[in-house]
Amino acid sequence: MAADPDMKPKIARLQEYRQLLRLCGRLVATNPWPFVWFLCFTLVSAVTEGFGVGLLIPLLQQGSDFGTGGRVPLLDAMLHGLLPASPHDRVVVLAALLAVVILSRGLLQVVTSFFSITLPIQVALRLTRENYQSALGVGLDFFTRADGGILRTLVQDYPQRVASSIKSVTDIISNVILVAIYTAIMLALSWTMTLSSIALVTLAALGFKSLITMPLARVGEALSMWQERWNTLMYETSLGLKLIRLLGAESAMRRSYESMTRNYYRHETVRSLIAEAQAPLMTTIGGLFVCGMLIYGSWSGAGLDTAELLVLVLCLYRLTTPASRALTALAVIDSNLDALQRQEAFARSALAAVEGDGTRRFKSLRDGIRFVGVTFTHTDSDHAAVRDLNLTIKRGEMIALVGPSGAGKSTTVNLLGRLYNPQRGRIEIDGVDLRDYEIASWRRRISIVTQDITLFNMSVADNLTFGLEGVSRPQLEQAAARAAASTFINDLPQGWDTRLGDRGARLSGGQQQRLSIARAILRDPELLILDEATNQLDGITEQTIQRLIDSFSGNRTIVVVAHRLSTVRRADRIAVMRDGQVVELGTHNELVSRSSHYRTMLEAQQLDLVAETGT
Repeated sequence: MAADPDMKPKIARLQEYRQLLRLCGRLVATNPWPFVWFLCFTLVSAVTEGFGVGLLIPLLQQGSDFGTGGRVPLLDAMLHGLLPASPHDRVVVLAALLAVVILSRGLLQVVTSFFSITLPIQVALRLTRENYQSALGVGLDFFTRADGGILRTLVQDYPQRVASSIKSVTDIISNVILVAIYTAIMLALSWTMTLSSIALVTLAALGFKSLITMPLARVGEALSMWQERWNTLMYETSLGLKLIRLLGAESAMRRSYESMTRNYYRHETVRSLIAEAQAPLMTTIGGLFVCGMLIYGSWSGAGLDTAELLVLVLCLYRLTTPASRALTALAVIDSNLDALQRQEAFARSALAAVEGDGTRRFKSLRDGIRFVGVTFTHTDSDHAAVRDLNLTIKRGEMIALVGPSGAGKSTTVNLLGRLYNPQRGRIEIDGVDLRDYEIASWRRRISIVTQDITLFNMSVADNLTFGLEGVSRPQLEQAAARAAASTFINDLPQGWDTRLGDRGARLSGGQQQRLSIARAILRDPELLILDEATNQLDGITEQTIQRLIDSFSGNRTIVVVAHRLSTVRRADRIAVMRDGQVVELGTHNELVSRSSHYRTMLEAQQLDLVAETGT
């Protein structure tokens, strides 16, 4: 027999619901008491609601002998012991009881609302923290494969949509309990009329559910897609605003933004309309059933007096409201299940890609560094960035890595910084595999200066001490002086307290580079890595880096990736890399004196010969 093609999406939907329930269970298990209190107050609130509705029966029966004919036994037993014999006094007591119930119900609703609101907020807060923590620890390859705006989507948007689903779960729980209370009262009054009415309402609800489930699922997927694209566009705009203006591309970017937002809000409008349309439709159907019940009760003589019939009808009419709210909440869950899937997929991938930490504490470099058969391939490439790399760097030595673009130079220094781990081979630090050291203790003792400087929108002092603690102002000033940064720092509006803007926008490229050098000096590293940091510099910054290299030479280990001959010639040894391997190794004079790749690079002016005159 051929499989039903409609079964696969239904099975997938059930799995997503189970995934949501597992997430709820995991979140509740960490701090169960708010959820326990929510359930308690919701249950008491619903019972109070039912008690208040039940009180209407004796109030409406005030013209006759008291009693519900045993139809609501628990209520009968309670009231018989409380109510006086006088009909007039009885009405007063019943009215007073009803007032107490109404007040209690109002207070309980406020408390229940508090828990139903704070629970999702706690969920969103926890998920956004977990996602941010995961983003800090996940491998860099994850972000090189993803769009630029994925971080905000993962850390901010998806947790909010998942929290919205959790809020819908609490709404379903509270409304289902209320439906159960109304149903119990109705069954006590007339089980035949109750069952027939609920059967019809249930069929209508299931019909609505089957009609909207798949459309909401598709809308939810589209919302996730457009949400990611929107965040990516915002991210790219912030990074490329200067280029956008220089190219006169504002109108093109504006059209892209308008298209993005229009598509997002179009799907959001459809989602909201589908979700919200259920309540009035269910209320309308419930009202029609009420009219039908009144006619049926009047003609059939179902053994109900007028008061009981009115209360039965009232219960059915009131029942449609929580039922429609539960369906609306379920629709919200359906539209957010895609966000849940992506949230959980990120959590799994982040867990799998988290950097494994060692247990040994790194203190200082005694002997040196060895690359032993190191191979590493980026996840988005079929070609190894470094392949069977073997290289020894002695303590206190300066070694320069040169070679054409794509030779594996930057990947080599990224492996040294433990931004990646070798997929084969190992990097030994004083004979110990780098992976055996604590990442934090290793990174505290190295400094990396790159051509692309990262500065944050915080003060100059905070940028320099980023990741460090206990740095004094004299230490800051000394590092700034060595980096030739003191003058321009003092000329800033608030000096050391001046905020630098996004990516250091208030500074020139040379000033940004000098702050990066000062940050490296401040860390007093055992290993200094300069990754293309000497390219495209102004004269002051170039001299600063050369002085830094001179001051560190002999007592600090230096690894330089550079194209400036003035920098390369200072190295104790030069490693020429091609296709992820070291193909030549020696001093400048040794490599120039023989036919070599290095000599060929010089002759082809692949190294900057102009800078040679300054050495």
